[in-house]
Order: sequence, then structure tokens, then C-alpha cells
Amino acid sequence: MKYRDPSVIISLNAVKTACRPAEEGQKTTLTCPVRRPKSCSSKTILDWRVADSRIVKECNSDCIRLIIPSVSRSKPFNMETKWACRPCANESQKVTACEKLEVYAKARGLQCAVRENTAGSDAFKSLTISCLTTKIYPKARCSFRRRENGGPHVKIAITPTYIHTQTVGKPVYYRSECSVDVPVAELGEGTHSFRAFIYPDVTDGKDLVAATTVSTTVTLTLPGASSYTCSTEMIQGYFNGKSASCTCSFTSDGYPKGQAQWYRGNQRVPGVSGGVLDISFNSGIFEQDTVELHTVNDVRILDICDDNNQIPVTCAVLKDHVYPAPTFSFSQTNVLFENLQERLSEDYYQSQIDLNTDADGPPPLPPKIAMKGKTYQGVDALNRITLAAGYTGDMTCRVEGGYPKAHTTQLTCGTLTASGGENVATLTFQDGQLNKDMDGIEFAPVVTFIHNTALPEFNEGDTPTFICTARGNAPPNLTITRKRTNQQLASVQGNLKTAELTHTADPLDCLDTDMHVCTGQNNQDVTKKEIIVGVKCKY
Repeated sequence: MKYRDPSVIISLNAVKTACRPAEEGQKTTLTCPVRRPKSCSSKTILDWRVADSRIVKECNSDCIRLIIPSVSRSKPFNMETKWACRPCANESQKVTACEKLEVYAKARGLQCAVRENTAGSDAFKSLTISCLTTKIYPKARCSFRRRENGGPHVKIAITPTYIHTQTVGKPVYYRSECSVDVPVAELGEGTHSFRAFIYPDVTDGKDLVAATTVSTTVTLTLPGASSYTCSTEMIQGYFNGKSASCTCSFTSDGYPKGQAQWYRGNQRVPGVSGGVLDISFNSGIFEQDTVELHTVNDVRILDICDDNNQIPVTCAVLKDHVYPAPTFSFSQTNVLFENLQERLSEDYYQSQIDLNTDADGPPPLPPKIAMKGKTYQGVDALNRITLAAGYTGDMTCRVEGGYPKAHTTQLTCGTLTASGGENVATLTFQDGQLNKDMDGIEFAPVVTFIHNTALPEFNEGDTPTFICTARGNAPPNLTITRKRTNQQLASVQGNLKTAELTHTADPLDCLDTDMHVCTGQNNQDVTKKEIIVGVKCKY
């Protein structure tokens, strides 16, 4: 009867075989999936074998865990093989620790790029994100992610394509390239960054040894708003039987570079290249047409001076003679009429305007001038607007009524002039500009006269000071006199538009009670201001 150690049999129950991939040149540990036997009939408690034959280690103590200091695929032997252990060196109790130890080498020499993929034409169809590792074992696997405008990373679900090249020499390594094509239509406008994870094709390789590339960024922009130039016939809206063309271009090309395309309705015009659209009038789309102006009663000559208040005038074009639908406008001497009325017809495009014959004529009232909220119509000579020195603000001239309405309004103040395109003209004054403009206007002196005390009477011995000022054009002359005695106390010859005269009296006595007079005079007028000087006597 063959001896079998019962402790070993118990230790093998409910134990799973497992081992992790090992990096080449690095330390790894293998674990025998049994519990340590308490005793064996032989001295060997445990031994380790590779490829079912070669004994790597025998031990008479605990060696459930086998430490490999440097994993190799060449010397002293290729460790990328099956590993097994035998409790008590019993062949029948041999247990597999690794069906095959996966040995890997991390990716080296990583390079990534983003390039345009035109798919054999000038059209930018997709972005190709490709990454290369110059040395890896076994062959590389890749995973790509992208983010938009700094948002979260999102996995690119497209399956990568691979190119693997085996290197020369032993042990074997690979040069692996992986790439994905991302359609531009899926990305849209914005800044997109891409990142790749490159790892050896071993169990849980991505989680175990993934190499992350630096972010590669590309910014997609839409073309700038297009501009176009057309021949005179198309711009002015008429067709003289000659060919016409339009050219479409971009203010910015965009990335990827945009292409100019022409559409008729929702259908793209075929055969157009370079953004140039050539139109032939022989195609039957456009035909010349004579547009007739007529009234409801089909009267060609309109008498706007008769008794009718309104005359409806209609413009009509056959629908078969124009494409697309026309835009109607009515004008008189380049002034457009308003309030057009579109009319329904099965065969015609039509628009109608009602001419008001009784409104013909100039505005019924003179223009209105408004400044600082005050309105002046020019109908009353005393309706004056007074402005403070240094005024800053607007003066507006408005014309109301008349038919057709006013289309040019002009406002003039001194040397300043403003014109309006319709019935309003506005003139803006800057600080001091109005005063400068009014320098040439002469006016009489404006006089102020004060003394340096608020008391109504003076005491004997007081010496009050009198201050006389005047503003005028031409510059005013100033004098201070006593009214009763007509004694001149002080005077000044004016050389500025604003003049000032100061006089300090001698000590006062009772007999000095009198009226003091300040006089301002220029070539326009004489202006006077008076102050009563009352002196209280001691006795």
C-alpha cells in the first residue's frame, strides 16, 4: 500500500491557482496554492518545477512562496513557461502555480501625433491619432481618450488599428504602432485634446503597466462669415441678357479649411468650384420682363391734384417671369414711400401703395428748435433761450408734416452747422464752444455792485470796501461815484470782457451818508448799480 501524507491532502482542498504577470528584469513572487505540510515522509517538504520537469528549488523548510529576483526570458532559462510545486516531493500531489508565467517589458520610446486625414481628396474628413512604441513585449495594446474644451476625459469607442514589427535578436521585442480615425463631424468646433494608454498585451495589462502619453491638442474652428462679390447685374437686381457671376470667399479659412459652396434653395448647385458661381440667362430660370405701373382703373397718368383723397397704385410681375420672388419699393425723387401692402394673386407678385393727394405740400408749421427742454418756433421775438456760460449739450431742429416728408434738415448756429438725413438735425456743443462762437456778438455791460459787510449801516470810523464788476462786449469801463456830490471815488479802463473795480473808503463820519453808484459803460449802453451807505453818528 502506497503511503500518502493526510496533511497534504487536506491542504489541497478549495485552493485556486493564480499568478500575476511579471516584469522582465524585476523581482516577482510565485505562491504554491497549498498550505504548508506539517510533516513529510521525505526530507523535502516542497519543491518547484518548470515545464513539468526542471527542478528549480527544493527545500526542507517553508518555501510556499518562491521569490525570483530577476525575471528573464533568456538566462539562466526562459521563465515564460508553466510553474508547478510538489508538497513532500510527491509526484501525484503536484500542483500548478502558473499555467504560464506572463513576462512583459514596458513600452519605451513613446511617440504620438495628430494628423489630418483627407481620405484621398482635399476634404478634411477625420483626425488620425497615432502612437508608436519602439520597444515592448509582448505586442502592444492601446486605449484612446479625448476631452473637449477642458472637460472630462471620454473614451474613444473606435477600435484601434495596429502594426507590429518584430525586432532582431533574442529575446524578441516588438515595435508597435496603434491609431484611430475620429470623424471631424463627431468632434465639432472647439479645442480637443487626446491621450493614449499603451501597455503590453498581458492579463490586466492596462491596469498593471499602462504607459500614458502626454496630451496632444488640436483646435477646430468654423470658417469665418463668408463674403461675396457679384457682377453689377446681380447686385442691382436686374438682368440684361448677359452672363453674371458671384464669388464666395471666407474672412477666415477655419480649421479644417472650409470650402465655399453655392445653393439654390436647399439644393447644392453642382459643378461649382473655387466659390465662383457663373449664371447663364439662357437657362430659362431668369427672363427679362416689362413691369407696368397702373391704378385700379388701369389709368396710366395719375392726377394727384383732383378731389380724391387716395389713389391706390399697384405694381405687378408675372410669377412665371421672375425667380425668386421680387421685393417691391415705391419712391419719389429717391425718397421711399412707406406702408406698402402685399396683394394676393394666383399669377402675379403684387404690391400696392395708397397715394394721399391731399397731403401734398410743405410743412404747415415752421421748424421747431429745442435746447435744454425749451422749444422755439421763431414766431415770437421775445421767445428767447438763455444759456449759462460753458454750456454743453444738444440743440435739435425738427420739421413736422408735409408730403412727401422732409428728407434734409439743416441747423446753423454762428459758424456751427449740422445736417440731418430726414426731418431732424442735431447740433452738439462742447464746453465753451458756444461762448467762443458768440465772441463776435456785442452786448451792454452786466453790472454787479457789493461791499464787504452784510450790515445795513456803518459806524463812524468804518472803512468799507466796495467791489464793482461788469461783463460786456466791447470791454466795459467802470467808475464808482457818490451820487449826492457826484464825487468820483475810483475808475478803471476796461480791456477785457469782464472788468472789476475795488475801492476802500477812508474812515467814515456822519456826513458821509450817501448813495454810492457803480457804472459800467461800453459802445452798446450804460448800466448802473447803487448801494446806500448809511453812517450812524455818535451824538
